[in-house]
Amino acid sequence: MKRLLTSLLTVMLLSALSVSAASDKVVKILAIGNSFSQDAVEQYLHELAAEEGYTAIIGNMYIGGCKLERHYNNAKDNKAEYYYRKVGTDGKKVETQNYTLDKALQDEQWDYVSLQQASGVSGLYNTYTPYLPYLIEYVKARVPATAKLVWHQTWSYAQDSNHEAFPNYGKDQMQMYEAIVKAARQAVKDYGFDLLIPSGTAVQNARTTFIGDNMNRDGYHLNVPYGRYTAACTWFETIFGKSVVGNAYAPAGMTKDLIKAAQESAHAAVQKPDEVTDLSYIQEMMSDEVFFVRPDSDFPGAVGGDGSSWENALKFGDWAAKISTYDKGTTFRFAGGLYVPAEPITISNAINITGGFDPATDGTETAAPAYPGKTPTIFSGDVNGDGVANTGDLAAIIKADMTKSAKNTLPILIQGIDFTGVYYNSSNGSGEYGALYMKDSQNMTVKNCNFYGNVAGGYGGIAVRSEYSKAHFIDCTFYQNTAKSRGGVARISSKAPSMSDITFERCSFTNNSIAETTGSVICVQHAKALYIINSTIAGNTAGGGSGAVYVNGKNKDYVNALYLISSTIAGNNKNQLQMAQGANLFIANSIVTSNEDNATTADAAIAVTGTTNTPVLFTSLGHNVLGGYANQLSTVEAPVWHATDITGEANTTSSVFGSNSIENGAIVPANISNGATEATLAEIAEAWSITGCDLSVDQHGNKRGNDVPGAVKKDTDNAISQIVADYKTDETAYNLAGQRIGKDFKGIVIKKGKKVIYK
Repeated sequence: MKRLLTSLLTVMLLSALSVSAASDKVVKILAIGNSFSQDAVEQYLHELAAEEGYTAIIGNMYIGGCKLERHYNNAKDNKAEYYYRKVGTDGKKVETQNYTLDKALQDEQWDYVSLQQASGVSGLYNTYTPYLPYLIEYVKARVPATAKLVWHQTWSYAQDSNHEAFPNYGKDQMQMYEAIVKAARQAVKDYGFDLLIPSGTAVQNARTTFIGDNMNRDGYHLNVPYGRYTAACTWFETIFGKSVVGNAYAPAGMTKDLIKAAQESAHAAVQKPDEVTDLSYIQEMMSDEVFFVRPDSDFPGAVGGDGSSWENALKFGDWAAKISTYDKGTTFRFAGGLYVPAEPITISNAINITGGFDPATDGTETAAPAYPGKTPTIFSGDVNGDGVANTGDLAAIIKADMTKSAKNTLPILIQGIDFTGVYYNSSNGSGEYGALYMKDSQNMTVKNCNFYGNVAGGYGGIAVRSEYSKAHFIDCTFYQNTAKSRGGVARISSKAPSMSDITFERCSFTNNSIAETTGSVICVQHAKALYIINSTIAGNTAGGGSGAVYVNGKNKDYVNALYLISSTIAGNNKNQLQMAQGANLFIANSIVTSNEDNATTADAAIAVTGTTNTPVLFTSLGHNVLGGYANQLSTVEAPVWHATDITGEANTTSSVFGSNSIENGAIVPANISNGATEATLAEIAEAWSITGCDLSVDQHGNKRGNDVPGAVKKDTDNAISQIVADYKTDETAYNLAGQRIGKDFKGIVIKKGKKVIYK
């Protein structure tokens, strides 16, 4: 009842004291604060007011982290220590340095003046005195008698915030929120503030929606744009007395669902400023819109259309410039051709990108072209146009950066795209790089994509760089990617045990290289898990040793596991698998053999290495063909293999595959017959919780028999094989995935069965 009465009184007071109707009167608002008032009023508030017909002047007296105590001292001594940010009637912001409070208070005939405590002590009411009563009298002496005094309720930190003041509240978000609400209400009661602006409650309300605990960009400041927009909505409704719900203004990059969440969170806070309103019913809706995109070369000297059809397709450059403005789940269909973005394309929302369409034959209802297609869609980082990846080219093509996003678990689908021409040079691996860069993207699917001709002058992961992400690669090829160290193709890392979970299914990795160590193909560092299923890794080179797949298990708070199922890792120089620092191996129905297989660490099929004697878990569910095993750690016991496994140094690549070579991304075993049955594979999937992968087929999608382990069965008759046969005699040029290429293609091609470079 007490809360209800408080809420009713607040609403009545708001109605009496706020602007009642749009008029020619200019509403003048001054905030005396810090970066939290900057987040709340310096952007979006002016536009929200203008949308409803109000004209506003908004000022903010800014000092980062400024407490009431410092405001008090600045007022008492007339110190010119402020940045005075002023948004005029035209909406433009002007900053003046070295300003005093006295000068700012007399700069305009202010209608509203707000005060606030610094965020870290905003819930500690004892820090408000003796400074607050002095500041109130100071302000009242310098503004019109009609001016309303406002208290700005700040917000609690993100639960994972590392702010130095968070321990004041036991590093507990709700404890901090409740303390802020209590202190703010006490200040309003004790000092007679005319209005309370409940930004803290609005932010907490938003956290109950699909946004979750993603309202802060750094653990305490508000996210851009939707965090700041939520606070601005709260100020608007409090000051102007009009519901913000339905206000037509929203900043660029805001989806309809984010707008609804922000507006409803602010509105509920104004109605109930001292308690959290559960808005979990507000969910994001998937868009059903489809847009069509064509290369810039299809639009000489002109902008593209609205994307409604192939005839009115979006120009690629226009699409890339406004990619962040589309609603969640929007589908984009790309015509075949060469696409060279001016800068990396940042994805921060759910999206569907599908390439390989032929506008002349594919109608607007075609879901996805057949693969391999006749019209490949090529995303290239080769901005200098010399046909190779080198200095001056892009370090990334697509960046799926979902850090601190409300949408990091929403689906991203990329299919039918070639990624090439990326170059990055770093000695420490820092930076956002890789043809496909993923950061905190927890639901990525990549299908029927080719990654080739990407170069890293330093640390690798030049084709795929994953930081604490979850992604599923299906039917993708990776070839002729190079790096100096740490993953010629992919580098996978994590920051938490629950993150960085990568699956490669029906993929091929061939002719990739690394100059030094730690994985000619894949380098896994401190990640949760890597799954390699129905895939081939063969013919890759590590110049300094440390073979094809390197998995580091140094941080034991991570699972640090490699799951290898129905796959072939063979014919790579040096080790095929290097399990370092306690990384764990789960293996079934796979072939792992080296060219010069023996029990030495450098050449063994499976090697255990590291500087710590951390126990290594080896788990085999059988039906494997494995070459030599080497262990440089004296305390790590040799694995006990399954009864159906064929193991030993005699199992070399030549003995297992004979004269068979890599064709169509895979090698067919010659004389092996210990493969798992479909029923056994189903049991393996259940035992290791493998979901979303089809273990009943081989790498080429053919139903497995009961014959051989590894990526493919002996019977390779399929449509893709026919393409391979065709292009050996055809005059047409193909990329290395067997796709016919257009005249604009640059890079390595196959013509009449031979490799040629098109520049």
